[in-house]
Amino acid sequence: MQTRVSLKKQLLKVQTYFSPAFDGAPDIPAVARVILKDDALAKSHRPSALLNENTCPIMGVRNFGELLITVQPHRIRHLLDRILEDDSKTTVANLSTIERIEPFTEADVLGSSRLDELRRAAQGDRGVKLKLFRHGRAALNQAVDEALARLLENVRPSRVDALDYGRGVTVYRVKGIQSGKLEELSRFVGAQSLSDFPTYRIVRTASLPVRAALGDEFPPPQAGVDYPTVGIVDSGIPPGDQALAPWIVAKHVYVPPGDRDHDHGSFVGGLLVHARRLNQDDPRFPGVSSKIVDVMAVPKSGKISEDELVAILDEVLPKHPDVRIWNLSLATTLPCTDIGFSDLAIKLDDLQDRYNVTFVLAAGNYVVPPFRGWPPGGTLGEADRICAPADSVRGATVASTAHIHRPNSRVQNEQPSPFSRRGPGPVFIPKPELSHYGGNCDHVGQYAQTGVLSFDGKGNVAENIGTSFASPLVATLFANVDGILAPPVSRTLVKALVVHSAMLGSQPVKVDEMRYRGFGIPGDISRVLTCDPWSATLVFEPELISGYEFEKREFPIPAAFRTANGEVRGEFIITLVYDPPLDPSFGAEYCRTNVDVSLGTYDIGDDGKPHHHRQIPPEPRDVNLLYEKHLVEHGFKWSPVKVYRRRIPRGVSGSEWRLRVSIHHRAEFVTTAPQRIALLITLRDPENQGPVYNEVVAAMITAGWASVDLPVRTQVRVGT
Repeated sequence: MQTRVSLKKQLLKVQTYFSPAFDGAPDIPAVARVILKDDALAKSHRPSALLNENTCPIMGVRNFGELLITVQPHRIRHLLDRILEDDSKTTVANLSTIERIEPFTEADVLGSSRLDELRRAAQGDRGVKLKLFRHGRAALNQAVDEALARLLENVRPSRVDALDYGRGVTVYRVKGIQSGKLEELSRFVGAQSLSDFPTYRIVRTASLPVRAALGDEFPPPQAGVDYPTVGIVDSGIPPGDQALAPWIVAKHVYVPPGDRDHDHGSFVGGLLVHARRLNQDDPRFPGVSSKIVDVMAVPKSGKISEDELVAILDEVLPKHPDVRIWNLSLATTLPCTDIGFSDLAIKLDDLQDRYNVTFVLAAGNYVVPPFRGWPPGGTLGEADRICAPADSVRGATVASTAHIHRPNSRVQNEQPSPFSRRGPGPVFIPKPELSHYGGNCDHVGQYAQTGVLSFDGKGNVAENIGTSFASPLVATLFANVDGILAPPVSRTLVKALVVHSAMLGSQPVKVDEMRYRGFGIPGDISRVLTCDPWSATLVFEPELISGYEFEKREFPIPAAFRTANGEVRGEFIITLVYDPPLDPSFGAEYCRTNVDVSLGTYDIGDDGKPHHHRQIPPEPRDVNLLYEKHLVEHGFKWSPVKVYRRRIPRGVSGSEWRLRVSIHHRAEFVTTAPQRIALLITLRDPENQGPVYNEVVAAMITAGWASVDLPVRTQVRVGT
């Protein structure tokens, strides 16, 4: 009874808080927050039966255990009736999960924004960013939109622009609001947030010249070679650049002549084209090249406003339907949070779905000395966590690794770079997924003779450091893998192949290093697309339906893996990539679908029935040591990139092996649409001896598996 009385008081406070809005327009929905008890969160219990269409339905999620509900006067009355009068087991159980109910207030709308700063932005050319709640019901959304229109007539801004941030997101840029009127927007019951537009920046705008770039050492594209193309949204490449101009297939200019500095864009472009040649033919750098769509978007200040960047992407991407990979080496300086994903990440996810592209994103640079050593200390807290838009779910986020060191360097060769930001991403999704070489530095950031080499904007070979220069190394690999495979090829398969190559070349992922390295550094094209005789890689792209499992019986274990007594030894490496449905309204539960893979034995038990026992665990195995179990369950496990690995030196018993893939959906999410996945499984002899490839093929034939080789349309391209 005490719980019912307490919730009644809280609901009445919600009604009182919104009464000024409800008195004038009772049909306009407001939003309240329902905070769940820790026990309910840990057990995945939520009061869905209590909070439904007849009362106050769940319309979103903010943080873990923080539900958002639609409230209107009549809905509050109906919910009060249920709380006070319904004695059913379901309602009683639902009531026990709720810690408290409270209104979504003006303070929630403003977040960390300060009203005095927003007033200046609102009265100037920048404007403010107003984001509205979406209630998942057309009539309610229309009521919010119409109420906003009436409010704007009252506050009379000089200009209002509706901005496209993707499906399920409603954002306006509001300019010219007079002093004293901004508060009316912050108190609007339909407002989810009111803020300034974030600024994105390229961290370094000046590199260290090493020598002049000689034209004959950096040749143009070879005639007759079908190179892929990567789009670069950056500071641009100067017209007539001797080394890079022949590689540019299109150019879009958004920066006036007097406001240009091409240093950063040229550096990124050089690494897309001549990464290995520029870096002393170091075989660790990609030996492939890509052509370039050069989008000059960032001025010499190194900064661009989010709304300007969004407008440029909206304009440029549809002009290049054949460009499947886009490099974006810029970031904010604010670390991501556990509450949810950034608006720009959500926009990039929408663009990737809309245009079937992949953004390769820099993890971002931490720029405050003293720079981190290795192993890392614990003094930075969350300050060196990745920044937007590196939190894009669909994108591939790239951290930096040192490729060289000197006596005064903060880290050694092959250790995470001192400046590279670390994961995890929002809600514990593994970010970054990959890393590559972006240089090294000392404790104050000096990097002479420890940086990577590329071109500056003045025709020189130059030196610089940053995750900005690790990401184009991965982007050119993505583009070449995509270009080599015969179309149609899914972007999830391309991502899976690149991530899998990193797994093949790395040691088992340690839980405390994953945040800095991701799943490792991808190999060159040959490691991505070919198998050694002692290994075999199987590729699956099934479509999963809720309620059904994808199963492959008599999994092809090679004879070389079988010991004399029939046990199985060897190494198994699995990579899973998929694009789950996304819903921006659900914050920490943005990813709506979870897919899990289990490869293991399938033998008859004492009860006479076959039993599946997983033999290849997720990696890292000890993720529960890094995060609380309920955070793993609600966040980490919903990652759309997963890896599994096990090296079995002594053997495990089991005559038959089976592959099983299952799919599950979040609460409040129902769909009949199939979920396509890309799944790669490598079987490898750790001693590099057994004829694994031939024996896996033979086992597949014996089991009656239909198979085809991964189709390619060209030979592997090497750098010019």
